[in-house]
Amino acid sequence: MFTKRPLPFSDFLNSLQTFDILLMHGLHASSLAVETVEGANWSHSAIVVVAGDLNLPGIHPETRLLWESNTQDPIDDVILNVSKQGPQLTRLYDRIVYNTSVKYDSDVAARKLYLPQPITQHQIAILEAVIKETHSANFPQEGGPGMEEMMNFIIGRFKNLPVTDNTFFCSQLVAHTYKALGLLTQAYVDNSYAPLDFSEKLDVSLLTGWLGREIMLDTKTIPLWNPNAHDSASGS
Repeated sequence: MFTKRPLPFSDFLNSLQTFDILLMHGLHASSLAVETVEGANWSHSAIVVVAGDLNLPGIHPETRLLWESNTQDPIDDVILNVSKQGPQLTRLYDRIVYNTSVKYDSDVAARKLYLPQPITQHQIAILEAVIKETHSANFPQEGGPGMEEMMNFIIGRFKNLPVTDNTFFCSQLVAHTYKALGLLTQAYVDNSYAPLDFSEKLDVSLLTGWLGREIMLDTKTIPLWNPNAHDSASGS
């Protein structure tokens, strides 16, 4: 039986552009809890950023980064050059290689964002403002692994109530960023969005443009984790 053909790792990375969506299937207990509630394969969502769009010093402009909210692990945030929890800008190569090597995640996919016009400097400026505004926020943690994150999502999804605890879980940050860019309606609070909303299974109802089909990564082509190695475009 024919199946969707996945892309090799290098082709997968190089095909992605700023504002595309990344999805990951988690194997951690909290990830599995999210996927069970959603009834879907995805427990992590994030936004791809091409480094050159942000003109980050010391990073090759072709390096693919990931604007994500996550727990703290050995992956450095490229703004602070140390690891942190909550909203962070990480190297996409590092995130995928580390998470699959330590078996935090198994499947990885992306959805390309198609806009009526090429990305503008105004949209990049909005992204930079969102990063500056939210970068110091935290990841929900209290009440046990995944519990505060789940409660924040539940009150958002079923009561449309925002959280005010200065935290972001992954899809909450994606929604916050897309709303700032004018891509999502303001009718629903940031914490009402789940990774599932940005998958093929649901229609997130973009106000402009559309998200393409899920592009799968061939996980057999992912190298083993080496903290001293990055993708070839990173200049490391």
